[in-house]
Amino acid sequence: MAWYGEPDPDYASVVAWLDARGAGALCVWGNSPVLYFEANRPLGCRFVFSNYLTGASPATATQTDAAVDSSRYIVREAWPMLEADLDQRRPRFIVDGSPGDVAFYGKYPPSKFPPLARVLDCAYDARADVAGMRIYERRAASCEPRAGDRRGSAGGVQ
Repeated sequence: MAWYGEPDPDYASVVAWLDARGAGALCVWGNSPVLYFEANRPLGCRFVFSNYLTGASPATATQTDAAVDSSRYIVREAWPMLEADLDQRRPRFIVDGSPGDVAFYGKYPPSKFPPLARVLDCAYDARADVAGMRIYERRAASCEPRAGDRRGSAGGVQ
């Protein structure tokens, strides 16, 4: 990140917060694959970055310009995969880089992606904001998808 003129994220603070909470798999919403390595936790989803899900492409305007719409580059087939991973792997933590625009993910809050927003609303609580990253922790009990939800449908992605 430093070569983009952005400071490197403070992953150590995020890892310290996670370690204080205990063990559990991790899923990162953003472009911060280093966090998986630093946290030394099982992958909570197959995607080490969310670019397939957002259409962001590093070193292009889709990443650095908030006005550029990257939705046409979303790999629609990736959404059912993410939903299946979150349902089956049930990661304890989801770390979201959008609140602090970590790795240029400020324009990709989960609220813009209904499948992810539903999972967070239904099964996770926002526990902390650390170093620009919002940390969600899985609840002991979660709600069932509502009738009419089109799980696995890329049509729900904005």
